[in-house]
Amino acid sequence: MLRADCHCHSTYSDGAHSAETLIEMAAAHELTGLSITDHDTIEAYLSGLHLNTPSNLQLLAGVELSTQYERTPVHVLGYSFDIQNAQLQSLCTEQQQNKLNRNLLILDKLRKLDMDISYEALQARFEPQRNIGRPHIAQYLFEQKFVSSTAEAFKKYLGNTSRCFVKGEFISTEEAINVIQNAGGYAVIAHPHMMKKPKVMRALLTLPFDGIEAYYGKLPKERHSPWIRAAEKNNWFTTGGSDYHGIEGEYKYLGSSLTPASIFEKLVQRFKQNNRIITSQPHPLSSAPLE
Repeated sequence: MLRADCHCHSTYSDGAHSAETLIEMAAAHELTGLSITDHDTIEAYLSGLHLNTPSNLQLLAGVELSTQYERTPVHVLGYSFDIQNAQLQSLCTEQQQNKLNRNLLILDKLRKLDMDISYEALQARFEPQRNIGRPHIAQYLFEQKFVSSTAEAFKKYLGNTSRCFVKGEFISTEEAINVIQNAGGYAVIAHPHMMKKPKVMRALLTLPFDGIEAYYGKLPKERHSPWIRAAEKNNWFTTGGSDYHGIEGEYKYLGSSLTPASIFEKLVQRFKQNNRIITSQPHPLSSAPLE
């Protein structure tokens, strides 16, 4: 039986496990399909990871892009794209540079308040994670006893209305959709269950997405129903994934939510077409027809 988790993160972004370890874990969880969707980077696939997976596991190229729709953060999942696409690679590089610039500006503000933290110290502390952000800075402030908790770090210094806040530079949701689709991939709304602004969600449902992540983490089935109906109305497909980061205490686990088998087959077929992936022993999904 096909069991595919299409949303998880490795140390190429903010996950606790390497991409190789995630593949081993997927096999241990008896998954037959996996997409590592690191934040704003496709380095796992550029490394050739997808060419060296066990014969009983199909790895699907994925990414999770940080975007903004009318000043509201929106995450966009991309699947099946050409991993060599220059526009997508350039966008990921730009996104990573924007994050670095933001971190440096935050640290500069903290330094002026006598909290001297170097970016090199952050990198060393959270190695091998490569996607340093505000949660890591908050954790470091707590460990260095500048604050009594990470919550206090956000309340006093890092939160959106706090003293050291720096607004992130986000691409538009529309641009992310365009780049993914121009790279031959599918653009999917990530975890709509988390959206707190109904007006923004209604607007997102009018954009030219290909699908929506209707199944997410360990949420109960009734939380999935509205997004299944939205997909049917828009003639979109539905995906599912755990959003597993491997962080200690995280309630979600790899394989806690899955993508429907027929959809995963469709995604894999497009991925192989875009990347001319040829194997000596075709995977069982390789003959799946496009819908």
